[in-house]
Amino acid sequence: MPSVWVKNGPLKGKTFEVRDTVISIGRDPTETIQILDQGVSRQHAQIYRAGEMCFIRDLGSTNGTFVNDQRVKEELLRAGDVIRIGSTQLAFEDRAAAPPPPAGEVEFDALEAGAVGSTTVEIRLDRSTPGPAPALGREVVARHLEVLYEIARLAATEKDPDAVNALALEQVGQMVQADRGYIFLIDKASGKLTPRCVFHEGPPGDRKVSRAIVREVMQSGRSLLTSDATADDRFALHESVVLRRIHSVVAAPILVEGRPAGLLYLHRERADRGLGLPELELATAAAIQLGMAAAAFQSAERARRATHGLVKGLVTAAELKTPEREGHAGRVAQYTAAVAAQLGLRRSAIQRLQLAALLHDVGMLVVPPPPPEGPARDAWRGEHVRAGVRIVGAVPGFEDLVPLIRLHHERLDGSGYPEGTQGEDAIPLPARILILANAFDLMCAYGGDGGGGMPAKDVLVDFGRNGAGSFGEDVIKALMVAHRNGSLYQAHDPFDA
Repeated sequence: MPSVWVKNGPLKGKTFEVRDTVISIGRDPTETIQILDQGVSRQHAQIYRAGEMCFIRDLGSTNGTFVNDQRVKEELLRAGDVIRIGSTQLAFEDRAAAPPPPAGEVEFDALEAGAVGSTTVEIRLDRSTPGPAPALGREVVARHLEVLYEIARLAATEKDPDAVNALALEQVGQMVQADRGYIFLIDKASGKLTPRCVFHEGPPGDRKVSRAIVREVMQSGRSLLTSDATADDRFALHESVVLRRIHSVVAAPILVEGRPAGLLYLHRERADRGLGLPELELATAAAIQLGMAAAAFQSAERARRATHGLVKGLVTAAELKTPEREGHAGRVAQYTAAVAAQLGLRRSAIQRLQLAALLHDVGMLVVPPPPPEGPARDAWRGEHVRAGVRIVGAVPGFEDLVPLIRLHHERLDGSGYPEGTQGEDAIPLPARILILANAFDLMCAYGGDGGGGMPAKDVLVDFGRNGAGSFGEDVIKALMVAHRNGSLYQAHDPFDA
């Protein structure tokens, strides 16, 4: 929800949400935000909302309304803007833009020396536990195999590692009837072990994690089962076990290239229905599969980085031929990612869409310079699209990008080119996102009188009034929200896993 909060003066710290009702600002006691300052007019300014856009309008005040120290008559607001009226400053925010709070790193307690208690069983991943294991019924074995098969299927078909981990945790957690479950992974940037996925039956409740158990598994690289941690000699005295009343736990390391990269952690609340060897074996097998999936994702990431070099080379070559378009492809990719994220597309889909955005004008490499305006120029516009389709279609692994390249100048109402394609069935959502991002940058960079470009706020207002027939209301709304919360102007690396 967009809002303004007062940064100084008697109303300091007070927040006003920008809803459908106009927020009036001035010295008069009837104003929504009354500022008792001689430099403020009685009815000084208004903040109002038009769809997903928020504006501030000066009402002909004597001393003016300022946004980021620039005097304005009417201004489209975005997150981070500072409004000054008299001596009072107000900050415009969009809480939807705030990043989610970090999951929090896991700090490990120091381990105490001592023998393994009678309630604890450990196994290495490279050899089976000595001694006979309890026989499992056929139905249990079959269900365990179904879970492992489903994890393997997800790892083979899903392109998003977070989705694989979350779905695998849910499958295993439900199978073993855990009350809580977590997947912890080492964060590449900080080197800290952080919770990435959470599973729980019933209300969320407190986080039931023993840092001592987590540390033991990560240091030893072994799976661990404790049927009652409060009675386990190795863990009973640890603060995390005592304060969180942790009882039955199964934890299995996720190994990537032989080294622990995280762990799968499952917990049951009651010691009288503790987890056992069958649950330990299932968790260990699932963790092995997740480690293999993580290794495969890392290999794919290295391949993506190689692809990055190829794409960067093609984009650079195209921009060298048309230097007036320098930076255009990168900006379109940035806007595409922001709009796609607002619409809830998955990360893997956003990455492919960004690749198409980077390559959408690669056909410029092989077409001649543009002729003067007229029929010949109209034909030339379509030729660079067709050339781009041929170039991108010749690259193995880029086949899914070809429809996006083909459609990037089309419009829903059929007014685009080169084919005059129309309708949402023929122009699906990913293509409409690219079409909008491309049109937005072209208008900002080259639109307006004389082709010198237009302010983003003017382009947004124009799209809001006239663009639904060309692009669709859903993508225009997402573009406006991305502008409002600032994500439209943040870099998005399509090769950042």
